[in-house]
Amino acid sequence: MEASIEGAGAAAMEVGRCAEHGKKLAYFCKREKLRVCSKCVILGSHQGHTVVPVEEALSELKELLSACSKELESKSLEQSSRLEEIDQNVTTTKEEVEALQRQVGDDFDALRSFLDAEEKALKEQIAAEAQDTLQELSRLKMECLQRVESLRTLAEPLHSALQTDNLSEVLKVLNISSDG
Repeated sequence: MEASIEGAGAAAMEVGRCAEHGKKLAYFCKREKLRVCSKCVILGSHQGHTVVPVEEALSELKELLSACSKELESKSLEQSSRLEEIDQNVTTTKEEVEALQRQVGDDFDALRSFLDAEEKALKEQIAAEAQDTLQELSRLKMECLQRVESLRTLAEPLHSALQTDNLSEVLKVLNISSDG
């Protein structure tokens, strides 16, 4: 029997009638957030609760919904604005990164070019100095070879005199060497 009473009560609520009293649900209980009839308000379980006519409650709730809707719309617009700002920052950051990478590439290309030129100039300078040094060493070697040859030429009579037992030849070499 209780199941059929519950079913009847639910049906009465849907058509705007109180399941307990069968009266029109003309009021809204703010505490329990339910539609109630006049008997529920005066004699029933909602006695002493704050109640207002359904039309007034509907108006108040619509105002509340409108305020919530406006707040959500405002927050949505704010977030959309932030999204645009973020998108702009992403674009700007990408452009700055690309520009910075190009600049770094250009700077390093310039440094490589400078270093290549410096390397070439230093190698040329080293080669020129090496050439000059080798020419000077070659000249010094030739002079040294000429002196060695001159000294050999001067030493030959001395060696010959050392091999002989002839005193006049030894004296002759000594005079030559003392003259020269």
